[in-house]
Amino acid sequence: MLHRTAKLTPFGRRLLVDRILIEGWPPATAAEMLGVSRATAYKWLRRYRAEGPAGLEDRSARPLHRPAALSERSVRRILLARRRRTTRSSTRSFRTPPIRPSSLSRF
Repeated sequence: MLHRTAKLTPFGRRLLVDRILIEGWPPATAAEMLGVSRATAYKWLRRYRAEGPAGLEDRSARPLHRPAALSERSVRRILLARRRRTTRSSTRSFRTPPIRPSSLSRF
């Protein structure tokens, strides 16, 4: 999904790549004409060469993994403590191992 301030849509990315590969424009010139940096032009060109037209589509920004995610055991402990007691003092039992209050507040 495109965000509001995105300079290039998938159509604009294709236009950028076509100007560079088909029309022979220098990447810096094509980037300047579309209002993006030279690095951005090379990024889309690299993705197009690696993946073809599919490489110009929007990608999810969601991370593939979360190394700092809480374990299932920790989540169960937090939920159990929340059911037993609704005050913030119930989170004090989670000091070892330390669990950030921001993590606890999600549950």
